[in-house]
Amino acid sequence: MLFWILLGVGIASALAYRASRAEAATPKPAPPQLTGPVMPGDPDWVDYTESQTSPPAELPKVDTSIVMPFPRGPEINISLALPEIAKWAALCHQVLPAHGIPPIYGLAWLGVESGGNACATGGRTATGPDGYPREVSLFQAYNPDDLKALGVTAEELCSFCVRPAVGPKKRPEADGGFLDGTERNRQQLAAPLTDEQSARQIEIGAGLIKLKRADADRYLQKNGVTWPATSPDYWAAVKCPHAWPPILAIGLGQVTKHLGRAPASWSEFRATYEKIEPLARYDAARAEAKQDQSPIYRGLRNCQWVGFHVPNEAP
Repeated sequence: MLFWILLGVGIASALAYRASRAEAATPKPAPPQLTGPVMPGDPDWVDYTESQTSPPAELPKVDTSIVMPFPRGPEINISLALPEIAKWAALCHQVLPAHGIPPIYGLAWLGVESGGNACATGGRTATGPDGYPREVSLFQAYNPDDLKALGVTAEELCSFCVRPAVGPKKRPEADGGFLDGTERNRQQLAAPLTDEQSARQIEIGAGLIKLKRADADRYLQKNGVTWPATSPDYWAAVKCPHAWPPILAIGLGQVTKHLGRAPASWSEFRATYEKIEPLARYDAARAEAKQDQSPIYRGLRNCQWVGFHVPNEAP
């Protein structure tokens, strides 16, 4: 009897071993490939959790070896291949070139600002004088300054979104309610956007980029900066008046004065800025204490992430 018991145990062990070998030999699926840079970021769309997918054919691949000259701080993956971002690629290609804007740049801008969500509101509790969110729409226009300059209203840009437009100051409890008893700002569409509404979002985004480009050009010219308008350096600077205006309004002048000349590239600008302004650097101590990084650092990170999606000699 003992012989048969031992024999059975031996056979079972052998079969289990063969099964484990077969499982180990089975190739595992490769992780999804990302397009564009993998960079430190601080996107507003913190609730966005869609999984990565393969990039659509119309998205150009970017040489990531030249995209990340400052690999400092924690990194996150933001891929333009995310479905909610990639669905805007066709409209970016249709609309933005007529405004002198590289389509990939517009896609990166809306990707980092809203995650492709036309109802994103940035900070959920900040409001403009009209009671609507301080930041609205796909490209996160500032209420009221940007909206007045663009000739649009927050009411128009929130008309297709689930209300309320502004949420509570406290995070939701496990049951979905809030500690203060108010309804959550869901940042969701009340109904799918029409083709006209979708195109309107990209047109408004083009207008916003042109506004910020005019601001950036003024500061670049004032400081003698002549980065080619086809370079990622230039387009990173264009994002600055939106991400954090003092970066160019104050920081660029400080860097130029320190160098005794205009910075030759975005890399030199940022490296010098970090040298002379502590708030431009990643602060590990603040991260350890679970405190936010400075708005200057977060702004630089935002500008670089968006701008360096543009390959050199972009149309």
